[in-house]
Amino acid sequence: MAGWEGINNAFTTRLNTNWIETPIAWDNVSYDPVEGNEWIRATLIPSTTQNAALGKAKKHFGIFWLQIFVPLNGGTGRAYELAEMLDAIFSNMSFDEVVCYAADITRTGDDGNGWFQLDVRVNFWSFERI
Repeated sequence: MAGWEGINNAFTTRLNTNWIETPIAWDNVSYDPVEGNEWIRATLIPSTTQNAALGKAKKHFGIFWLQIFVPLNGGTGRAYELAEMLDAIFSNMSFDEVVCYAADITRTGDDGNGWFQLDVRVNFWSFERI
């Protein structure tokens, strides 16, 4: 793995390859949600890096944060359905030298902008050989 850029590419590729349900708003890319249409936001959050293998590698830890948005006042069923689909793509999976733990699904609820929100947090680690 080539560090954080490689980790970001691994998550981007996996989500783009396995997700057709909704549009994806990527971090630092302009996106205007269409009123009434569900969508997700994907963000890589680096957490910490540790030396590993006697200084010949680094072990990176982080969170791949997925926020699900469905129209407010339309019930919660579809949001949880989308959360379970994302969970299946990432929970306990390994790909491109990224190792994911079980995803956490949390309820945010009304986001204040007309959307009901659920969050799927995927904690992970990856080795970078140096």
